[in-house]
Amino acid sequence: MVAATAAALGVLVPMPCIPMTMSPWAPGAPTVQLGGVVALNDSSVLNCMWGGAIQINFPGQVPTMVP
Repeated sequence: MVAATAAALGVLVPMPCIPMTMSPWAPGAPTVQLGGVVALNDSSVLNCMWGGAIQINFPGQVPTMVP
């Protein structure tokens, strides 16, 4: 969330953040490529122009033991 003040006469009002991403994801998994681009993993980060970063918290793959 970000705060806006102009429309609220100087009072901080929570507003949803609209990401503005200018750089590519980094670092990714250099040994795994999809379509010539490195795959994303849980250490990948995408920086936002307004401050902050977007990151992967759960890559969506978990090992499963099959008896």
